Amino acid sequence: MYLRLLDLICPCDAWKQDNVTPIASTGYCFGAPFVMDCLANDWITAGAFAHPGLLEESHFYNLKKPLLLSCAEDDFTFSLEKRRRAEDILLEIKAAYHIQVFCGVKHGFATQGNVNDPVAKWAKERSTETVMSWLDLFSTVAEQERHA
Repeated sequence: MYLRLLDLICPCDAWKQDNVTPIASTGYCFGAPFVMDCLANDWITAGAFAHPGLLEESHFYNLKKPLLLSCAEDDFTFSLEKRRRAEDILLEIKAAYHIQVFCGVKHGFATQGNVNDPVAKWAKERSTETVMSWLDLFSTVAEQERHA
């Protein structure tokens, strides 16, 4: 049902018109599949997620737009095996992507990281900075392409 959210808000694709700022999205944990669905349906310019949960291989195969993966070294929802499989798929489909993996942190580091732990604090801050930079880059690229 959530796949139809933008269709309900803008059934005429008005959000894709020249006078609308490019849309990008970030998802954390169970928000990752929502971002992936938006990327697969060409609803957003770029997407990012941190410590994702509930992802299937099909989410990666269906990707159409740039994706940033911000990952914890130790994550029960996105294990090393799942992360490596995701990267294999992204390579196979020639996707635009970037993967960052932070050591010394666990699932939830980007939203619930212990700011009293210097490693966790650094990982949380770098993840946020990289997500913002990634989304800004591809929003700018989309804006330039639209006006070219």
